[in-house]
Amino acid sequence: MSVKPTYAELIQNIDDLEKKNNELKKFKAIFHSANDGMAITNLKGKFLDVNVKLCTTLGYTREELLQMHIINLTFAEHQNDFKKNRTLLREKGYLFLETILIHKDGTPVSLDIRISILRLDDTPVIQIVARDITKRRHREKILHSYKQITSLTDDPVAFVDKDYIYQLVNKRSCRDQKHKKDTIIGMSVSAIFGEKIFLETIKPQFDRCLSGETVRYQAWFELDNRERRYRGVSYYPHRSADGKIIGILAIIHTLTDLELAKEEWEVERERLDNILQIIPDGVYIVNHQYIIEYINPTIEKELGPVNDKKCFEYLHDRTGTCTNCQKENVFSENSIHRKWHSTDANKDYEIFDSPLKNADGIFKEVALFHDVTEEKKTRQTLEKNEMLLSGIINNSHSLIFVKDTQGKYLLVNDQFENYFNTEVQNIVGKTDFDLFPEKQARKIQANDQEVLKNRMMAPFEDVLQLRGSEHVFISNKFPLSDSKGSVYGLAGISTDITQRKQLEYDLQENNKRLTALIKALPDIICFKNGKGKWLLANEAILQKFQLTDVAYKGKTDAELAKYSEFYHDALLTCMESDEEAWNKGTFSRAEEIIPTPGGEDNFFNIVKIPLFHTDGTRQGLVVIGHDITEHLKIEENLRQELVSRKRAAKIMTEKSKDLEEANIALRVLVKQQKDVAGEVQQNVLAQLEKTVLPYISLLRQSQLEDKGKAYLDIISSHVSEVGRSFIKKLSNPGLKLTQKEILVADLVRQGKSTKEIAQLLTLKGPSVETYRNKIRKKLSINNKKVSLYKYLSVTFASES
Repeated sequence: MSVKPTYAELIQNIDDLEKKNNELKKFKAIFHSANDGMAITNLKGKFLDVNVKLCTTLGYTREELLQMHIINLTFAEHQNDFKKNRTLLREKGYLFLETILIHKDGTPVSLDIRISILRLDDTPVIQIVARDITKRRHREKILHSYKQITSLTDDPVAFVDKDYIYQLVNKRSCRDQKHKKDTIIGMSVSAIFGEKIFLETIKPQFDRCLSGETVRYQAWFELDNRERRYRGVSYYPHRSADGKIIGILAIIHTLTDLELAKEEWEVERERLDNILQIIPDGVYIVNHQYIIEYINPTIEKELGPVNDKKCFEYLHDRTGTCTNCQKENVFSENSIHRKWHSTDANKDYEIFDSPLKNADGIFKEVALFHDVTEEKKTRQTLEKNEMLLSGIINNSHSLIFVKDTQGKYLLVNDQFENYFNTEVQNIVGKTDFDLFPEKQARKIQANDQEVLKNRMMAPFEDVLQLRGSEHVFISNKFPLSDSKGSVYGLAGISTDITQRKQLEYDLQENNKRLTALIKALPDIICFKNGKGKWLLANEAILQKFQLTDVAYKGKTDAELAKYSEFYHDALLTCMESDEEAWNKGTFSRAEEIIPTPGGEDNFFNIVKIPLFHTDGTRQGLVVIGHDITEHLKIEENLRQELVSRKRAAKIMTEKSKDLEEANIALRVLVKQQKDVAGEVQQNVLAQLEKTVLPYISLLRQSQLEDKGKAYLDIISSHVSEVGRSFIKKLSNPGLKLTQKEILVADLVRQGKSTKEIAQLLTLKGPSVETYRNKIRKKLSINNKKVSLYKYLSVTFASES
């Protein structure tokens, strides 16, 4: 039969669960604030949790997704692939793939997905990180459209990089050059046209274009078949996303006469306009008079129609030219790169201003607007996350580190360097053999290799010699992989648990001592949890209820009653008095009669102390019982002896001498009775100091909540009250009060009502009134108009 945990172990387990709960909250905060869509599913693909970003990407609410399986979001033709990927995931433990899921409105959503299997509370689950690549797909479609345009046009079109190498040609170029497409791509321009024509005619124009100028010129070209053609050539500088020129877009027109040239020019213009219509970046052209001559649909969509506004009116809502206007600089054939924030569209742009020279030699400004709003937000988010991560890492009490696969440190946090009393740059590049003794270093290295081999996170407990003393660390290590899934290193978080280990040891020792003390006490002692199940009991209570050979831990009074036929009803009665103690919510004390198999009754002073959690739920119940049977017998014997002596004294009243002697004897007897009562009282107090107060002291040293400490103060107060003079005065043999009458008088003095006294002493209301009348009669106030409460409070006032 398994051994149930002790109360202290249960408290420790609760603390550990709370720590795990806090770590889980941090994980959830990061999970739900991530910029990428994230989800947790079970191994069958049912969503267990999703973050806001994924809900936004797919158009569903969180509640809707939590009712679905991920396969419900895939198109029918992709579901077989999904099942294959799920099988592959179980084999490898992770996957990287591009897929398409169904938006709530039925549209496809392209996603870059990273999937891995991890464990939460020892349960394997699937973590999904999804990045929306719909915009990237859109750009790829646009590029495909560009390729289709160039392939369908009747003019030779080519893209040449900065090294004058063909990277793209259309079909017409291939026909003109009489080469296949695969042959031309990768060849130099000089290899196609010859070194002489390239150096004299083509290269000078290419160089102008690579400097940022749009170049147009006409020249005779000799083809491979010796055919000469007079061609109009247009070179457009092509820029990357960061504005750098990376090549030349060349469009060539064959001109047989002026009309053909005019038609070709119109076609080129229309073609360029079509390109400007579909590109995602904004384009506008402005002249020397600040008049906007052209805007493409992208700008019009963002900023609205021009309506004959000048550039400073349209873009900046100004009535005059901008103070930092760079147009004259552009008109001087200089290209400018600048940044601009549109307050109307609330977007950030990078603008590339270039000079544009028309056929009349007049310069205009052409501006390319590249929307960098999302890029800026992403960059700011990354910077913020990096700062946040750096702050967390360097302010953590744990040692955080990153190593490569060879065991060299790539990164350590401030806490790590503090442990070694050195600078971080002295640790980076070193191995564990440079920091620890060889035996410890080899063990750490073996643990690292295990993590790298299994590609899974694993915890290790390491005992290291640091700062001249032995430290115990719990280290969680996990592999680091690149975008291709290749492991390039590992990271670890090591927490110094030396003090916790010592505290655990001290707590175990204290528990051993406390358990030994409880078991050795003659009083009956029992600890129960909030559900009434026994957690700890000493030998005294087990022997009393005939449970010595019973595995009592984890059982209720009702369950234990089945093992003790004689005490069956007594144990069930204990459950009722326990419930009364819980409902009272504080320290309670009562006198209970427990019979013995021999037919005698044992009287016990029972103390019950309920303990509660901070949220008010039941935590545990402490039950302490002190056998007062002998004490009551002594009191009864003294009472009977006093009665006998009083009768003898009455017979001797006829003789003065005998009366005097009787009075003397009576005084001696009273003194003896007081001495005996005082001795009994001292014995009770001494017994409390030996059996109850040490236990209270140990409880004070344990990790009690504030409410539990308050209950201990109440216990201490009531234990101290045992020795106060009120009980002593009521116990005076001259008053002839029984034990039950003393208890009733004590509760009356405390201001308890007849109903409350009946509940506390398990009496009926009429019985309490009978006890009240007997007390008034024995105190000689039955015919006086004074309340019993007031008389007891004044005449028998307690003394500290």
